[in-house]
Amino acid sequence: MQWRNFWYNILPPLRNQYKEMEVDPYHDCCRDSGDDYYCALYREKRPLDFCAGYIPPQIGFFFGDPHVVTLDGVQYTFNGLGEFILLNVRDENDALMFSLQGRTIRAGENKTSQATIFVTLAAQGPTGTKVQWNLIEDDELSLMINGRTVNVTENSDFINKVAVHKTSKNETVATFQDGISITVSAKMGALSFTTSLDNSLKNKTEGLLGVWNDDKTDDFKAANGTYLEFDGTNVPNERIIFLNFGLTWKTTVNNSVFTYNMAIGEGWYTFNNNSFIPKFYDELLQTSDKDKIDKANETCQGNDNCIFDVLSTDDLSFGTATLQSMNSFAAQNSTMKNFPPNITGTSRVQTRLNEPVYTLFAATDANNDVVTFSVLTDSPDIRITENGNFSWHPTTSTPVFAVIIANDSKGVSELGLTLTLCNCSINSSCDYSRSIFSMSKNNSIFKIPSCSCTPAYTGDYCSEDFDACQDNQCFLNDTCKDQPAPLEGYTCAPCPDNLKGDGLKCFDLDECLENISSCEQICTNVIASYNCSCYEGYTVNPMNHSLCIA
Repeated sequence: MQWRNFWYNILPPLRNQYKEMEVDPYHDCCRDSGDDYYCALYREKRPLDFCAGYIPPQIGFFFGDPHVVTLDGVQYTFNGLGEFILLNVRDENDALMFSLQGRTIRAGENKTSQATIFVTLAAQGPTGTKVQWNLIEDDELSLMINGRTVNVTENSDFINKVAVHKTSKNETVATFQDGISITVSAKMGALSFTTSLDNSLKNKTEGLLGVWNDDKTDDFKAANGTYLEFDGTNVPNERIIFLNFGLTWKTTVNNSVFTYNMAIGEGWYTFNNNSFIPKFYDELLQTSDKDKIDKANETCQGNDNCIFDVLSTDDLSFGTATLQSMNSFAAQNSTMKNFPPNITGTSRVQTRLNEPVYTLFAATDANNDVVTFSVLTDSPDIRITENGNFSWHPTTSTPVFAVIIANDSKGVSELGLTLTLCNCSINSSCDYSRSIFSMSKNNSIFKIPSCSCTPAYTGDYCSEDFDACQDNQCFLNDTCKDQPAPLEGYTCAPCPDNLKGDGLKCFDLDECLENISSCEQICTNVIASYNCSCYEGYTVNPMNHSLCIA
């Protein structure tokens, strides 16, 4: 019922909120607006994330014939038999908020060797949900949640506030609240696993994975609060670790988080009623024949953990699996602690058609790794060298896209470019502040800016003759004549007789005021003409209206 409530009641409004508050504003302001000003306003509220202040999660690791790498990076071997507390996480009030426990059995083909391997893990998070990994075949495991077996796929499932999924490497991952993730794999009949903890849990851990506080010297803290002497470099004797540290973290009936098969009589005592003492590495070296040691050394390339596992199990392939697990952990740890490069350089590149443009990108890397550049693009006109010299020589106006990639061999950073291609004619200048076309793909944007035309031209690319008559009306309709480009302007027919002006605007000529009329006595102006009249006592000459007679 919980997942139904989450899926149908909680998730839909969250999706809508994300769309309304994040997706739609980006589309409106950046992708679809065609205006850099609005996108800049958006970036003020949603700046790009360049990993500044990021702290990677911390990793602890168990592998092989139990070899441990603590959260502070201390490596040791513990061959306890039974069920042990691998990790406890406590809150500020010292209350237990998370526990990870592991069950071991004796290793070897007949499970009779003097070494052990992990076959079951159990974890309980802050919500009380119990997750258990069980080895069922040499390279296969099953997952139980609150006592029920669940099918885990590569699609993440959220079950009782725990997210579970399977990786492409067939690892089964469970992620708990408060930033705790457990990744488990089965290989050669044993479980290997990593724990990943958020930085907020520092100074809150105990167990076989040690005290995580960036101080190696206190990692061997026993369950009773005492510490093994350790200078941070020379690990204590294996026997001392076993007796005075490892065994103190054996579970009890009251604190076990394992799910037992009561139907067949399983319980805590089934796995913990023993007084097992393993063979330690120095004993194995003393009691194994030279040929076996030489073969182990050759197979293991001198790695002590691998050699230990070969000698304790009499199985070269088990040692090889240990070596592979160690290399995998080293690579994973290196990747987790790696900060991807930060790319510096402009993300906006603009030029005109057939005019090359060049710019230089640089990258800073917090780990001082060597960074190489490449570009993800669909255009042969775009190139970048490994050291960041970028060039774009557009030969067509077809939309193109480019994403700059900086790779430090462990991680990559990407920078999507905004490519603005001016296709204006020579009769204009490019107005890069406005766009007539915008298209996005893979976080890259292609734009065509508007053109500012000279007065004689018009059109998107200023290649058409501007008809100056369209917005201008001569005094005499239909007499406007446009000047063909590159000439500017227009001409109008002359004003009609008795009107003066430039043909665009014509004014009445006041013949009376200008004293150019033929009237003998009185001149009265009218539009486009004038009338003559006479003083009192005179009349207009009927033979000549301009003259007067007594």
